[in-house]
Amino acid sequence: MNIRISRRAFVRIITFITAAIVTLAALFYANYSENLQHKRAQEYTYLQSVEDLYTYLNSINSTLTKGVYCSSPQMLNTLASMLWRDAGFAKNSLALLPIDYFQLGGTYKFISQVGDYAVSLAKKVSNGESITEEEAQTLQTMREYCTDLIGSIYVLQEIVRQGNIDYNQANEEMSTTNAEDGQFNIGNGFKNFEESLGEFPSLIYDGPFSDHILQKDPLMLKGQAEITREQARDIAAKASGIPASELKDSGDEEGRMPSYCFETADQNVDIGVTKAGGFVTYCTFSAEVGEMAITPEEGIQIAKEYLQSHNITSVETSYYEISNNIMTINFAYTSNNITYYPDLIKVSVAMDDGEIISFHQRGYLANHQERAAQVPSITQEQAAKKLSPLLTVEQVKLAVIPTQGLNEVFCYEFKCTGQNGENILVYINAETGAEEQLLILLIGENGTLTA
Repeated sequence: MNIRISRRAFVRIITFITAAIVTLAALFYANYSENLQHKRAQEYTYLQSVEDLYTYLNSINSTLTKGVYCSSPQMLNTLASMLWRDAGFAKNSLALLPIDYFQLGGTYKFISQVGDYAVSLAKKVSNGESITEEEAQTLQTMREYCTDLIGSIYVLQEIVRQGNIDYNQANEEMSTTNAEDGQFNIGNGFKNFEESLGEFPSLIYDGPFSDHILQKDPLMLKGQAEITREQARDIAAKASGIPASELKDSGDEEGRMPSYCFETADQNVDIGVTKAGGFVTYCTFSAEVGEMAITPEEGIQIAKEYLQSHNITSVETSYYEISNNIMTINFAYTSNNITYYPDLIKVSVAMDDGEIISFHQRGYLANHQERAAQVPSITQEQAAKKLSPLLTVEQVKLAVIPTQGLNEVFCYEFKCTGQNGENILVYINAETGAEEQLLILLIGENGTLTA
């Protein structure tokens, strides 16, 4: 029996089938797109959480190192607060990660106990008790665990950042990687954390203290007469070496340090001069910097000569950083063999030809003042007794550092070496003997940072 289908019916069938296929394809694509977007959003959340976790663990590691070497109840209380805060942030980051996939339960426990343990030690010291050798070793062990954990998180972060595998694949790959391949075994590493935790009781960098130097009204501007824009233009011309006629107005700067601002027509030179007193706040020169051709020592000497040419002599080199072949040197004011860290001047030098790239003295203008003669109330030997016995003193000098309350404190600065070769700066109050600050120096080929 032959079934005949009219041409119109055939066209309708084909149309219906085509429509069905298109509809199914559209639904499939919509579902695929939704899943893809969800996957990307999830991976972005995971990556951001891993990066945050990495940052907080580095902060915890730095604070644990300081905890090993601090010697006063006040400093230990400060460090305990920092550990408690960073541990909380790290746990928040962990909560957004697939803990079961990566066996992160032990890590969560470890981070929690770091904060708890530091607080328990701080309470003990506040009650007049001393930290035992065993407790100090526990802090050291915690730091070693944290260092290993940072290494593992770094590997995980790099694998996910490449974007060519998802978290399930990352978990499988890292759980099967063995140490002989030169990579961390994430799964086993975290499992080891959990198994061993039963032992526990429960920039552009401006040098040390740079975060505090611009947070108050500039002392050098107080009582200074206001100058005109044309007077400021002449000052800018002298400071930059550009004729005043070539410096055009580029607006005013307000805020804590009101200034007249100028620039050249090609915008390659920018300079600011305070309205009160006529002090140069900054001067920058735009330039393309090639490959490094001078040494850091030569760069420092060039910066010193530049300051001397502007009658700035009572300063000493503090720290420096090299970035994109530009060396930024930090100079601190010195008087009577005392270094005043709040009085900061920065000079940037191009490492290809030694040209000056920028000059900034906001820190100096904000903090420099006539200070009364300062003489320590305790001897260097008495101050040294406040140091941790785990530190070896390499160098000592007197220094003034800023406090969180925007005041200043007169200290002995002890540059020390830790038991594991760390470079540590400890500041002991030269009047009371209190431990005021502890910093870790991170010295590399591109400069010195602190943690």
